[in-house]
Amino acid sequence: MQLFKTLKLTPGIIAFVGAGGKTTTILTLAQELLQQGKRIIITTTTHIFPPNEAQYGRFFTPDSDLLPEFLQTHRIAVVANSLNTQGKLTGITSEQIDLLAQLADYVLVEADGSKRLPCKVPAAHEPALPQNTTQIVGILGLSALEQRFSDGCFRAELACKHLHTLPNDTILPQHLAAIASASWGLAKNIGNRPFGILLNQRDCCHPQITTEIAQQIQQQGVFHVVSAALNDQEWNEV
Repeated sequence: MQLFKTLKLTPGIIAFVGAGGKTTTILTLAQELLQQGKRIIITTTTHIFPPNEAQYGRFFTPDSDLLPEFLQTHRIAVVANSLNTQGKLTGITSEQIDLLAQLADYVLVEADGSKRLPCKVPAAHEPALPQNTTQIVGILGLSALEQRFSDGCFRAELACKHLHTLPNDTILPQHLAAIASASWGLAKNIGNRPFGILLNQRDCCHPQITTEIAQQIQQQGVFHVVSAALNDQEWNEV
């Protein structure tokens, strides 16, 4: 089954939070939805590396007059502000995203930063959810398991505070399950919007451990959990 069906995505503004595969998830979904004849905009409220233009469309600033016509013919585009010193496209505002939603079936928003680490706990100002987000997908990289918090978790000090651990402690399955499902973790500010968890990098651990983490997440009220090895194009609902 295609990933957009497995994640039960519906048209609208979809925000991706967490760590361990947000960009890969967005780009995989964009290609699937393009093949379905949908119009897709890839954007960010934080930062994102510029996707391949040949696959994911030209880069436009949100005020570009050329964007509507381009979408009519190409059906996919990347919208953001200019590159920063790290070579990343910079984020746009909620108001700008609302306008983009009038041009596309799906607006896929990278709404969180993670310094390329496999898991994270959001700070007070995070995640950067667009005001009119219609659906949220939390990403968690299973390669964080058995790493120290200080090595594998972005904002490790916050994770340790909530989990009553130390920076040198090892990240265990129950820790990832808590980060995924807690209101101080990936479920922060979800409100009544549809919310699901994608456990990526499942090839990094035994299948039973992935199942164990998924079950613990579901026990906390997050009933839709997908496990995946995105780099291998493999996924399924748990």
